[in-house]
Amino acid sequence: MEATGHYWLSLYSFLTGLGFHVTAFNPLQSDSLRDFYIRKTKTDSIDAVLIAQVIRLDLPSATQLPEEDLFRLKQLERFRYSVVDRISDLKRKIISCLDQVFPEYDELFSDMFG
Repeated sequence: MEATGHYWLSLYSFLTGLGFHVTAFNPLQSDSLRDFYIRKTKTDSIDAVLIAQVIRLDLPSATQLPEEDLFRLKQLERFRYSVVDRISDLKRKIISCLDQVFPEYDELFSDMFG
């Protein structure tokens, strides 16, 4: 999502820079209108009509996305959490392997990863 998230923020910045009012809304809103149609087809043209109907019926207010610096900071924090999660998984796998191959390791050494 990180790559697509940056794409959407850049698109948002570009469109608002041109003076457009950009609105983000829940896709479930337009998807619920799909139930009114007999055929449950999903094409870009049908999706465009459904989105236009949601806008016509609801008139959502313009969306304020976070500034790019704040967005980048959120991405960095998500990346950090993913790295910490991967490191934790690797440590669990190492401990599992060491327990099978060298079970007395933790008795001989005080810190497994030190």
